[in-house]
Amino acid sequence: MDTTKMCKFIIVVSLALCTVVLAVAGETCQNPSVASQVYSTHEASVVVNTALVAEFTLKCSNGVKNLALYAEINGQFVPVTKNEDGTHYQVSWVGEHKQAPRGVYPVRVFDSDGYQQIKKAQRNEESSGAIKALFTLSIDHSGPYRGPWLQSEFIAATTAIIVWYCAYTAKSKLQS
Repeated sequence: MDTTKMCKFIIVVSLALCTVVLAVAGETCQNPSVASQVYSTHEASVVVNTALVAEFTLKCSNGVKNLALYAEINGQFVPVTKNEDGTHYQVSWVGEHKQAPRGVYPVRVFDSDGYQQIKKAQRNEESSGAIKALFTLSIDHSGPYRGPWLQSEFIAATTAIIVWYCAYTAKSKLQS
Protein backbone atom coordinates (compact mmCIF):
# COMPACT_ATOMS: atom_id res chain seq x y z
CA MET A 1 0.00 0.00 0.00
CA ASP A 2 2.75 2.45 0.86
CA THR A 3 4.55 1.58 -2.34
CA THR A 4 1.43 2.32 -4.38
CA LYS A 5 0.96 5.70 -2.71
CA MET A 6 4.62 6.50 -3.24
CA CYS A 7 4.40 5.61 -6.95
CA LYS A 8 1.26 7.74 -7.39
CA PHE A 9 2.95 10.64 -5.60
CA ILE A 10 6.04 10.38 -7.86
CA ILE A 11 3.87 10.27 -10.97
CA VAL A 12 1.84 13.32 -9.89
CA VAL A 13 4.98 15.32 -9.01
CA SER A 14 6.61 14.31 -12.30
CA LEU A 15 3.59 15.40 -14.30
CA ALA A 16 3.42 18.70 -12.42
CA LEU A 17 7.11 19.38 -13.08
CA CYS A 18 6.72 18.53 -16.77
CA THR A 19 3.74 20.87 -17.01
CA VAL A 20 5.66 23.71 -15.37
CA VAL A 21 8.71 23.14 -17.60
CA LEU A 22 6.59 23.07 -20.75
CA ALA A 23 4.67 26.19 -19.70
CA VAL A 24 7.88 28.11 -19.03
CA ALA A 25 9.63 26.84 -22.17
CA GLY A 26 6.63 27.67 -24.32
CA GLU A 27 6.58 31.39 -23.49
CA THR A 28 7.34 33.72 -26.34
CA CYS A 29 7.96 37.42 -26.26
CA GLN A 30 4.93 39.43 -27.31
CA ASN A 31 5.45 42.93 -28.81
CA PRO A 32 9.20 43.17 -28.14
CA SER A 33 10.60 46.60 -27.28
CA VAL A 34 14.32 46.84 -28.05
CA ALA A 35 16.92 49.51 -27.24
CA SER A 36 20.34 48.78 -28.71
CA GLN A 37 23.92 49.97 -28.93
CA VAL A 38 26.16 48.69 -31.70
CA TYR A 39 29.92 48.65 -32.25
CA SER A 40 32.19 47.58 -35.07
CA THR A 41 35.95 47.47 -35.44
CA HIS A 42 37.37 50.44 -37.34
CA GLU A 43 41.14 50.00 -37.13
CA ALA A 44 42.56 47.41 -39.53
CA SER A 45 46.20 48.32 -39.11
CA VAL A 46 46.21 47.19 -35.45
CA VAL A 47 43.75 44.28 -35.31
CA VAL A 48 43.57 41.15 -37.44
CA ASN A 49 39.78 40.65 -37.56
CA THR A 50 36.65 42.76 -37.72
CA ALA A 51 34.22 42.47 -34.81
CA LEU A 52 30.55 43.39 -34.95
CA VAL A 53 28.90 43.71 -31.53
CA ALA A 54 25.31 44.55 -30.60
CA GLU A 55 24.14 45.08 -27.02
CA PHE A 56 20.44 45.45 -26.41
CA THR A 57 17.75 45.43 -23.78
CA LEU A 58 14.58 43.52 -24.46
CA LYS A 59 11.22 44.16 -22.85
CA CYS A 60 8.21 42.04 -23.70
CA SER A 61 4.64 43.21 -23.21
CA ASN A 62 3.81 39.89 -21.54
CA GLY A 63 6.74 40.23 -19.08
CA VAL A 64 8.77 37.26 -20.33
CA LYS A 65 12.45 37.33 -19.28
CA ASN A 66 15.47 35.06 -19.65
CA LEU A 67 14.66 34.06 -23.21
CA ALA A 68 17.07 31.87 -25.13
CA LEU A 69 17.84 33.96 -28.21
CA TYR A 70 19.82 33.26 -31.36
CA ALA A 71 21.05 35.73 -33.95
CA GLU A 72 21.90 35.56 -37.63
CA ILE A 73 24.83 37.81 -38.50
CA ASN A 74 26.42 37.76 -41.93
CA GLY A 75 24.80 34.40 -42.70
CA GLN A 76 26.00 32.69 -39.51
CA PHE A 77 23.90 31.77 -36.49
CA VAL A 78 25.30 32.51 -33.05
CA PRO A 79 23.78 32.27 -29.57
CA VAL A 80 22.92 35.51 -27.81
CA THR A 81 24.34 35.93 -24.31
CA LYS A 82 22.33 37.48 -21.51
CA ASN A 83 23.05 38.95 -18.10
CA GLU A 84 21.73 37.57 -14.84
CA ASP A 85 18.47 39.53 -14.73
CA GLY A 86 17.56 38.42 -18.26
CA THR A 87 16.91 41.85 -19.78
CA HIS A 88 20.32 42.81 -21.22
CA TYR A 89 21.65 40.78 -24.13
CA GLN A 90 24.77 40.82 -26.30
CA VAL A 91 25.63 39.21 -29.60
CA SER A 92 28.93 39.39 -31.47
CA TRP A 93 30.47 38.16 -34.69
CA VAL A 94 34.16 38.11 -35.62
CA GLY A 95 35.54 37.59 -39.12
CA GLU A 96 38.36 38.57 -41.42
CA HIS A 97 38.34 42.11 -42.81
CA LYS A 98 37.56 40.72 -46.29
CA GLN A 99 34.38 39.08 -44.95
CA ALA A 100 33.14 42.35 -43.43
CA PRO A 101 33.38 45.19 -45.94
CA ARG A 102 31.72 48.57 -45.43
CA GLY A 103 27.95 48.38 -45.17
CA VAL A 104 24.90 47.84 -43.00
CA TYR A 105 24.66 44.41 -41.41
CA PRO A 106 21.21 43.23 -40.35
CA VAL A 107 21.15 41.14 -37.17
CA ARG A 108 18.04 38.95 -37.18
CA VAL A 109 17.22 37.78 -33.64
CA PHE A 110 15.13 34.65 -33.09
CA ASP A 111 13.66 32.99 -30.03
CA SER A 112 13.90 29.21 -29.56
CA ASP A 113 10.85 28.51 -31.73
CA GLY A 114 12.14 30.64 -34.60
CA TYR A 115 15.58 29.06 -34.35
CA GLN A 116 14.04 25.59 -34.52
CA GLN A 117 12.10 26.66 -37.63
CA ILE A 118 15.36 27.91 -39.19
CA LYS A 119 17.13 24.63 -38.46
CA LYS A 120 14.19 22.66 -39.87
CA ALA A 121 14.24 24.76 -43.04
CA GLN A 122 18.01 24.20 -43.38
CA ARG A 123 17.59 20.43 -42.93
CA ASN A 124 14.91 20.40 -45.63
CA GLU A 125 17.08 22.66 -47.84
CA GLU A 126 14.39 25.33 -47.86
CA SER A 127 14.82 29.09 -47.72
CA SER A 128 14.92 30.51 -44.21
CA GLY A 129 14.26 34.07 -45.39
CA ALA A 130 10.50 33.69 -44.98
CA ILE A 131 10.80 32.85 -41.27
CA LYS A 132 9.91 35.91 -39.23
CA ALA A 133 12.52 37.10 -36.74
CA LEU A 134 11.53 38.27 -33.27
CA PHE A 135 13.20 41.58 -34.21
CA THR A 136 16.05 42.87 -36.36
CA LEU A 137 18.95 45.17 -35.41
CA SER A 138 21.21 47.00 -37.85
CA ILE A 139 24.96 47.44 -37.45
CA ASP A 140 26.35 50.23 -39.63
CA HIS A 141 29.97 49.21 -40.27
CA SER A 142 32.09 51.94 -41.83
CA GLY A 143 34.74 49.46 -42.92
CA PRO A 144 38.22 48.93 -41.56
CA TYR A 145 40.62 51.88 -41.63
CA ARG A 146 43.94 50.70 -43.02
CA GLY A 147 45.90 53.84 -42.24
CA PRO A 148 46.99 56.74 -44.43
CA TRP A 149 47.89 56.11 -48.04
CA LEU A 150 51.36 57.53 -47.46
CA GLN A 151 53.29 56.92 -44.27
CA SER A 152 54.63 59.98 -42.46
CA GLU A 153 58.21 58.63 -42.67
CA PHE A 154 57.95 58.50 -46.46
CA ILE A 155 56.64 62.09 -46.62
CA ALA A 156 59.42 63.32 -44.30
CA ALA A 157 62.15 61.55 -46.32
CA THR A 158 60.73 62.84 -49.64
CA THR A 159 60.53 66.40 -48.27
CA ALA A 160 64.13 66.19 -47.02
CA ILE A 161 65.35 64.99 -50.43
CA ILE A 162 63.46 67.78 -52.25
CA VAL A 163 64.85 70.45 -49.87
CA TRP A 164 68.36 69.05 -50.29
CA TYR A 165 67.98 69.01 -54.10
CA CYS A 166 66.70 72.61 -54.16
CA ALA A 167 69.51 73.77 -51.88
CA TYR A 168 72.15 71.90 -53.90
CA THR A 169 70.93 73.30 -57.25
CA ALA A 170 70.70 76.83 -55.79
CA LYS A 171 74.27 76.50 -54.46
CA SER A 172 75.45 75.23 -57.85
CA LYS A 173 73.82 78.19 -59.65
CA LEU A 174 75.38 80.68 -57.24
CA GLN A 175 78.85 79.19 -57.65
CA SER A 176 78.70 79.16 -61.45
